[in-house]
Amino acid sequence: MSLPLLDVHTHMYLPRYVALLRARQKLPRIVSRAGGDRLIILPDEEADTSTSAGRPIGGEFHEVKRKLAFMDHHGIAVSVISSANPWIDFVEPEEAPALAAELNDDLEAICASSAGRLLGFGVLALQRPETCAAELKRIAGHSHMRGVIIGSAGRGKGLDDPAFEPIWKAAADTGLFVFIHPTLRHRPRPLSRHRPRVDAGAGLHL
Repeated sequence: MSLPLLDVHTHMYLPRYVALLRARQKLPRIVSRAGGDRLIILPDEEADTSTSAGRPIGGEFHEVKRKLAFMDHHGIAVSVISSANPWIDFVEPEEAPALAAELNDDLEAICASSAGRLLGFGVLALQRPETCAAELKRIAGHSHMRGVIIGSAGRGKGLDDPAFEPIWKAAADTGLFVFIHPTLRHRPRPLSRHRPRVDAGAGLHL
């Protein structure tokens, strides 16, 4: 008996997030070029004025209908969607916790409207690590949220930054996953205590 296809590493840019990036005048930001909208993250991408600079960010990245059509085309039963680099790491610390909560609520609403096809990994305000445990516990009450996504650089201080200890504890207490996504902007410090492990059966519990 074949098992349904589950995609746990797939990104969507929520409308609120797209609007934020469009309004920005500094990196990261979305710019319109002849080839369409592009997400510009790195300084060398900003300097490149060609249509190939940055990352394409068309409707397939933020329209639910197009996401579901993509899944149907490829035979994907369920997708666990998440934001992509740079998440909300660039947001001012005093604004980040509220934005994280808004984006997580937006993601829950999108997943809830998908008839069981979409689940979510939320975001955390890592620039305010003292707020993250409470947000993890809050989204644990959302029926379609399965965890959070964070960058492997841990805001540049490594994932074993003592300030992150409450995050790991809250994740363990709530049973939520922490999806650690590769980050190229920083050189991650070695993990001394927190080494993510891949459980072959983890996907069955999503």
